[in-house]
Parts: sequence; C-alpha cells; structure tokens
Amino acid sequence: MVKAFIQAISKAFLISSLVPAAFFALLNQAVLLPVLSERLPALKTLEDRLLAIGGNWLFFACLTLMVAFSLASASPTIVKLFEGVFPFQRFFLGWRLKHHKARFERVYSCEAARQLEFLRRDYPDLRDEKIRRSFEAEIHRREDELLTEEDALDVVLWYPRRKEDVLPTRLGNILRASEDHGRALYHLDSILIWPRLLDLISVEHRAALEDARSSLEFLLNSSLLTWIFAIECGITLVLVGRWGAGILSWLILIGAGYGMYSTAIPVARVYGELVKSIIDRFRLSLLQSLSVPLPPNLEAERSLWERFNRFLVFGDAFDYPSQSR
Repeated sequence: MVKAFIQAISKAFLISSLVPAAFFALLNQAVLLPVLSERLPALKTLEDRLLAIGGNWLFFACLTLMVAFSLASASPTIVKLFEGVFPFQRFFLGWRLKHHKARFERVYSCEAARQLEFLRRDYPDLRDEKIRRSFEAEIHRREDELLTEEDALDVVLWYPRRKEDVLPTRLGNILRASEDHGRALYHLDSILIWPRLLDLISVEHRAALEDARSSLEFLLNSSLLTWIFAIECGITLVLVGRWGAGILSWLILIGAGYGMYSTAIPVARVYGELVKSIIDRFRLSLLQSLSVPLPPNLEAERSLWERFNRFLVFGDAFDYPSQSR
C-alpha cells in the first residue's frame, strides 16, 4: 500500500514540495515545540501524551502533508513572489528595481546599442546586395562592440528586451527573458502558445524541463520555508526571553534562505534556456499540427505569428492577406 502511494505521487511533487515540507515540520517539532513546552505547561502535557501514544509521528506526517500540498497548489504564486511582480513588493524592492533598470539603461544606451537599433531598422528595406552585405558587417561589428560593455552579456541574455518589463529581482528578469524570447525573435506570444506547445515536445525535452522546474521550485520553497521558520524561531525565542538567541537565529536563517535563493539563480537560467530552446525547436511543429502552411522566411513567419496571436485572443482569421489588416 505504501509503495503504491509513493508511486502515485509524482517525482516533481516529492522533490519540490514534500522534501522541504518534511524538513520544515521536523524543525518545528524538534526545535520550537520543546522551547514552547518549557513556558506552557498545557503544551508540555500534550507533548508527553503524544509521545506516549506515538502521536508525535502523526503530528509530523499531518504537518508535512499540509505544508507540501500548500506549496504544490501555490507554486505559481510562490514563483511570482520571488519574481517580485506583486504591487505590495514595490515598497520593499523599489531600490532593486531601480538597480536593474539602471543596468538595462547603461547597456542599451551605449553607442553600439544605439547604432545597432538604427542598422537593424533600416536593414530589411535594403535591396542592393552589396549594401546589404555592408550593413551585415557593420551589424556584426556593433554586436561585438556591445558585448565588450560592462554587464552587456548578462543584460542581453537574462533581461527582457523592453525596459518597462524589467523586474526587481534577478530571478524575475531571467524568467521574464525566457517568456520574452518568442516575442523578441518571432513576434509570437510565448504565454499564449506554451500550453499548446507542451503537447508537441519530445519526451527528452519534457523530462529535462520537469527536472529543471522541480529543482527550481525545491530551492524556492526551501528558501520560503526557511524564512518562515526564521520568523517563527525569532518570535518564539523573544517571547521566552532569549533575545540574543532569537536575533542570532533569525539572522542565520535569513542568510540561509537567501543562500538558497541565490542557488536558484543558475537553475533558473537552465530552466529559461530550456524554455527558449523548446520555442525555437517546436514552434513550427505547432503550425503544422494546426494545418497552417509553414512560412518561407523569418519575416513571413513573424507576420504569421502576429496574426496567430490575434487569432488566439480575438478569434481573427490568421490566413487573411496582410494588406487587409
């Protein structure tokens, strides 16, 4: 029965939610409960009775499952919390948002970036082959020059392409960059097509994506629970009169939670690159699955995806002539 139950639980749930919840429940039961029992005789009596009948294990199992299922159901909200997208976070993270926007502005306001914008704007209208080759060489030169700027590679790869889309956390910008990849390169809406794209990806891509997502959620959930335990631990020790131990444990646990969040950054980059690669690899398969003729070139593909986005949102036919738009 136990084996069947374990097999029924997904690997992602075990890694991302159940393991952090078990550690959280264990810390509460092993650390906080004895401290509170010293000051609350009724709680001490209840703890002794639970130990006598083995109910402490039942308490541990119930708390673990309750926290684990809460983490699993709130997973999108937890990720958004670490991205810093909620309005109430602007008060706490406003200075981080200014920092990231300053980095973005410093890179994209340099001379190489400005010249690249002008060159790429004029390039599609060129018809003379000699002039086109000259423009291509200048574009490549300006791209290489841009990458020599401070923070340029990090901003180009791991920030969204528009300043207004920049978020106050590193994690948020990495995930936003992966969402922005389809729009920037192909003019498609990644969020709209992603559920439809998942049905077409290979088993290998799906497994790699689930592993990266599980690792990311494990670190974020562990970080969140560590910060929650830090608050619990600090309040409990202060209430029982151990101010020094309370402040010290609070600082240590806050640092440990931030360390887990920092560890999640390279994992988020792996996950983001997988999302980008799936869009690159399977976007045309989505068109084929819907019996849409494949576009002959990138320019035609971008026009097609723009009409396809409107089809998904408004129901407009995406095969009408572009001049009638």
